[in-house]
Amino acid sequence: MGRTMNRKDFFKLGAAAAAVAGIGSPRETTASPATEQPSGDGEFLVKIAGRDYCWNALIENGRLTSLSRAPDTHTGLWLTRGLVDIQVNGYAGIEITTENSNPDDLAKCEQALVATGIARWCPTVTSQSTEVIEHSLSAIDKAVRQGALRRVQCIHMEANYLSPEEGYRGAHPLQYLTNPDKAEFERWQKAAGGRIGYLTMAPELEGGLEFVSWLASQGILVSLGHHNADYDTVVRAADAGARLSTHLFNGCKSTLNRHHNVIFSQLAEDRLWASFLPDGQHIPYYTLKTGLRAKGLRRAVFTSDLISLGGSPEGEYTIDGQDVLIHDGAAFLKGTPYLYGAWSNLAQGIERATAAGVVSPSEAIELASTNPARLLRMDDSLEVEVGSTAPFVLFRERGGALRLDNIIG
Repeated sequence: MGRTMNRKDFFKLGAAAAAVAGIGSPRETTASPATEQPSGDGEFLVKIAGRDYCWNALIENGRLTSLSRAPDTHTGLWLTRGLVDIQVNGYAGIEITTENSNPDDLAKCEQALVATGIARWCPTVTSQSTEVIEHSLSAIDKAVRQGALRRVQCIHMEANYLSPEEGYRGAHPLQYLTNPDKAEFERWQKAAGGRIGYLTMAPELEGGLEFVSWLASQGILVSLGHHNADYDTVVRAADAGARLSTHLFNGCKSTLNRHHNVIFSQLAEDRLWASFLPDGQHIPYYTLKTGLRAKGLRRAVFTSDLISLGGSPEGEYTIDGQDVLIHDGAAFLKGTPYLYGAWSNLAQGIERATAAGVVSPSEAIELASTNPARLLRMDDSLEVEVGSTAPFVLFRERGGALRLDNIIG
């Protein structure tokens, strides 16, 4: 089925996409002990990522008031403070980067994300004209100031300062890709109300290394992505202050030199964290397992790379001249081997990764919650501690797979 629309018309798909994703629909329930049927405040028998044993957790009025080791070890519930998604391009029919961006639509996007267990997120502004970018940034800033957006940690820029090379640019439109420009970025930051906290770029571009250093000096997280930098340039970028690799294994050519390539150079640079997409579509799980082993769990995060088509019915869509195919739980740029972004939200991604045995439930929670909180240097580490406040997000483990179960607060 072909569907052609502009971004404004595409917003009408929000309700259908949300329904497919399970937002606003009753969750499947299975009879289990009373301590495993959370519906709000109460006492729950849970496991906690990074800790041994089971725990009795008492939540009262949106606050964790008691946490004690439990003699009972039979529980499938995992207690978290929620997930942190550092790369969200849109969701449930709402696009982040668009000339029509407005607080009401952005609020709907966030509400849909919250329903999937998100505690904090980074709206991601992608490659577009300067006018569209500045409008999108202003809309996010306005939405935060008005209280329409309450869970935004910072804005992520994955826009324009990326490699123009085929394969490395992925689905980013070639006409918008350019070299870094400090004056332009300052205009972006002004439009964003100073909320840009993290930027993905190609360090090999003209002036790229100097730009990395300049951004890092302002406390902005610099991430390497959609680039074709050689090993020496990757090292120099880390010297200049780069701290992350964006969706490693993606945003590059499908065929690379077996020894000298952007994947190995970033895996080998210990100063760089790496974000990985756990949906099973962007990279095979044996590849993901290799990346996690190379980086180590303390320097890795899971993110979604979620798009506005996330959760949409299967079919063909045309958005601003780009044809996108949704099938088999993924979004593909028609006529190319490239993914357009992610159809699965972060909770669905960790469910798939745990079901595949790539990571344990405990590791998945760290990769999608406390690790990104550390990476972004959030004031709240999202560790589960007495005195912690809502939201609390409970996952249920069945057969090794971790599935969103309930949200408190």
